[in-house]
Amino acid sequence: MNGWFYFFLSDLQQWFTDKGLSREQAVQLVMGNLQDCLADCLASARHQPSTSLEALGRAIATPGTFTAAGLEVLRDK
Repeated sequence: MNGWFYFFLSDLQQWFTDKGLSREQAVQLVMGNLQDCLADCLASARHQPSTSLEALGRAIATPGTFTAAGLEVLRDK
């Protein structure tokens, strides 16, 4: 499962550069937030094992957040 993740991160970095960030800024943004994000996701999932990952995501993807905006982009593809 790990191999496809490289392509996902690459596409995410490219999306940020397409939106106007420099390559260095995009790399820093994606890689800098990845560790914290994964740690938070894992902690939430372990703390609430009866709650689905989708439900956990919906709980934070409220209107006006970066989470909601990112989800909208992903679902449009």
